[in-house]
Parts: sequence; C-alpha cells; structure tokens
Amino acid sequence: MPNRFLFEVQAEDVTVQLPVGTVKGLVKSTAKGVIFYSFQGIPYAEKPVGDLRFQAPVPKKKWEGIWDATKFGNICNQMSYTPPNQSEDCLFVNVYTPNITDNLPVMFFIYGGGFVAGASNSYGPDFLMEQDVVLVTINYRVGPYGFLSTGDDLVPGNAGLKDQTLALKWANQYIHHFGGDPTKITIFGQSAGSASCAYQIMSPLSKGLFRSAILLSGTSLSPWAYQRNYQLYSRELIRNIDPANYHKYNTSQTIYEFLKNIPTEIINDACLAMVTTNPKSYLQLYQGFFFAPVYEHEHDGAFLTKQAYEAMEEGDFNKVPVLLGATSEEDYFLMEDKEGLGYISEIFTQSRDSIPDDMHVTEENKDTIKAELMNFYTSGGNYVDNPRKLVTLMSDHDFVKSVLKFAEQLVKHSQNPYLYQFSYKGVLGFHTNQSEKGFSDKVSHGEDVGYILSFDREDLSNFPKEDQLVQKRFITMLTNFAKYLNPTPEKDETLQNIIWPKTDSDFVYLDIGSDMELKNGMKHEMYNFWNDLYARYGVRPFDTY
Repeated sequence: MPNRFLFEVQAEDVTVQLPVGTVKGLVKSTAKGVIFYSFQGIPYAEKPVGDLRFQAPVPKKKWEGIWDATKFGNICNQMSYTPPNQSEDCLFVNVYTPNITDNLPVMFFIYGGGFVAGASNSYGPDFLMEQDVVLVTINYRVGPYGFLSTGDDLVPGNAGLKDQTLALKWANQYIHHFGGDPTKITIFGQSAGSASCAYQIMSPLSKGLFRSAILLSGTSLSPWAYQRNYQLYSRELIRNIDPANYHKYNTSQTIYEFLKNIPTEIINDACLAMVTTNPKSYLQLYQGFFFAPVYEHEHDGAFLTKQAYEAMEEGDFNKVPVLLGATSEEDYFLMEDKEGLGYISEIFTQSRDSIPDDMHVTEENKDTIKAELMNFYTSGGNYVDNPRKLVTLMSDHDFVKSVLKFAEQLVKHSQNPYLYQFSYKGVLGFHTNQSEKGFSDKVSHGEDVGYILSFDREDLSNFPKEDQLVQKRFITMLTNFAKYLNPTPEKDETLQNIIWPKTDSDFVYLDIGSDMELKNGMKHEMYNFWNDLYARYGVRPFDTY
C-alpha cells in the first residue's frame, strides 16, 4: 500500500490523498483529550439525480483540487419532516480515526429511522475514538428515493441498501489511507440500520466486504423492515401529487417517468401527506414502513431475490460472526403518547389489526388469532384496559421475536451469535422521563445506542457514575468484538470477569443492567407462544417473522 501515508497534518487540519482526490479534514479531541482526525462529507457516489433517481448508485469519479471534508454534507431527503439541509445530493461518508498511520479495526455505522428518515450527522464519534478503532458513518437514501419499487427492471428497489453496499466498497478501497484495516470491518447499526446490516449479511452484492456485524434492535426479519405492498404505496405517492390524474399512472413506465421528473419539494410534501393522512400510518412499525426493502426478481445487480425468512432458513446468507440483541421493552416509547396509545389500544381491541401480515393467514382463522393474542398478553382482558400490555405485545412483535428468530436461524447453520438484552435505565438513554408505576425501569428502543455514539453529549463526566460504568462496559464489549470477534476475550474486572459465550438453542444471553448477568431462555415463554402461533396458522413462504 505505497500511498497509504500520503497525508499532512497542520495545527488544526489534516489532508489525505486518495486515488480519487485529496480530502481536507480537521484535528479534534474528545472530552478526555484524545486526539482524532475528522473527515466529513466525502462523496462516495455521483449525485443520484435525473436518470439516477431511484436507481443503484454510481461510484464517485475523480475530482480536482482539495475536497473540503471539514463539515457534513447534505442529508438525504426525509419522508416524515423537512429539514433545511436535505438534498438528493447526499451520498457521503464520514471517517473518524485516532491515528492515520495505524492499521486499526473499522466500525462502519448505518443509521436507523425506519427507512424513511435518518442522517449520519446525528451520531458523534467521541466515545469510539477512545477505543482504538476507526469509525465510518454514511448517508444512504431513504423514503421513495431509496426504496421505491415498480417490481421490475425499471425500478427494482433497494437503492438505499445498494447505497450502503457501495459505501462499504468505498471503505474497502480507501480506509487504509485513514489508518483502518479493510480486512477488519465490522458493520453495525440500530433499528432500520440494524436491519440494513442484516440485509447486508444476506446480499450476494456484499459478500466479502465486511468481517463481522453488530445488530442493535433490528433484523431483516423485523415486520417493519419489508414492504409487500410497494405498488400500492407508489401509486398513493402519485395520488398525493396529482390526485386528478393519478389513475393514468398504472404501469411501471408511467410511474417512473412521472416521479423521475417531479421536483423533490413536491415529492417530499407528498411523502409527508402519506405519513399524516393514511389511516394505516400508525401500523407501519407493526406491518411494514411505506417504503422499505423488497426482494427483487432475478437480474444483474439485484440486492436480494428471496424472502428474508426463507433465505435464512436455507442458510443462503454470508457467514460472518454476529452479535445482536434488543432492549428490555422496545416499544416503551409509546408510553410517552398516552392519547396515541389509547387510540391503538381501541383499534387493536376492536379490529384485526393485531394480526401480523407476514403470517399470511386465511380468513377463517383471523378472529381466532386475534383472540389468542389478546388472551396471551392481557390474560383474558383487552388492550383498552391494559395499554401497558399492548406495549409489551408491540415490543415483542415489532422487535424481540424477530431478533430471536434471526439468532435461531444463525444457530441452525452453525453461526452461533452473541446475544444480549440491554436492561439498564440511565440518563444516557432517550426515554427517561416516564414514571408509570411498575413500568419506569423499562428500556426503550434506541436507548442503548446512546452508550456507543456520543450525539451532542461528549463529556460523560456530567452523567451519573453508574451511567459511565455501563457505558464503559458496553462500548468495551462491542469494540472487543470488532477487534477480536469476541466481546470478552479474557476476564476483565471492568466487565465483572464475565466470559460471554455464544448463544445456542437455549438462547443463553447477557443481560446488561447495573450489573451484567448471563441468563438462559431470553423471553422464552413469549417466543414459544409466537412460534406456536406461526406453526398453527401461518402460511409459508414467510418474508418476515
């Protein structure tokens, strides 16, 4: 690698010469005084505009001069809100490294946001810069820009996942110029970012691009991580743009030609209208986001051509070490909106909306399944009188059972992962204000990521000592996994001298609370109930679970 050390450090900035051009970043330091180098907004793809809208990304061509990598690039167009710095020109990587001349393990982060929102500039590097790893964060397209599909060659779908794959290829090609080892890349993500990592595990396009994966609360089996009604929502998008004539756009060609030429502001407004006016919008987390991954027909460049569940069952995935888990009550954040929770409680009690679409059940079984679900979770009551039980149902359905099924399928094919539950309720989480009696110690979706990435809270000395200890334990185990493929390679007093084993058919897992404890049978009663329900009433092939 003769070009590896072509860099120059000044007092406040640093330049690195890449084969595609030179980038200028900044010299920074963490709250603890650890020096690191920051490169933000480096393009990895050409602008996905014009004929490239909705299509697979194209690698960035060489540029002349010095690329200013001292600030973030634009974020990708968001579906649920309209920030001022969003743009189609958004395919950028950010690289943070503690040493440009070392050969450090690389942690490659993919953000969440339900495939409809998210941006890399929300996630700070400071905690990881104190762990001797290189951090890469990326932007990828979301909403229709990343996940519109016409179900054929015209717009096959999964452009956002293909963005991630191209960014991974970029890291493989260039990360050694920043002190990273391209043979030691660990992908990790949270929520839809975690599901994205699982999809990367499954895609032939990603084979060999990473060594291991960390999945935080999401897999390709998550019911929200797949869209089985993509044609319906493509047409609904058009109806919100041109309600008088939308019926004319009834072929792939007419849909594509219409949407390809519409200004982004109009598409963004139409997306916002979908989120706010569609009566099924509240079900996106339960049944699938309006724009999400799909499986494609066989064609050159296809990301995925088989249902996720069936592919995993058959062992048709990239065999890499995996660490995965969930929080203790993923949907606990619903408690913050009592009115919204009451609305869902009434609908789930009165309607069949609690029946998972991915079961593909026959009409005559629907009322029976609805009753069995309500009886299991409310002990013979209903959700209106037991809204907290509805939160548990949704946590199990939306996240936990899918994580456990993914782990089970890995074990089936001798790829036993490390399994955890994050149970520590601290200030570094994001849902700490609820005080519902008997429920306030539950840890919601996304709280664990606050112990890994710094957001705008770089100085941990301002947080409780217990938060600091849990943060140190969690980030040490995750970076150990990135370095050694083992979160506890040796006994460590900070980690309470625990040796964390890989999970097996008994679902041994590490419970991460104020203390850490190895346990068996992660939510086994719940998981056995759902397995039995799918076995008796589900109709295969399954896509999610």
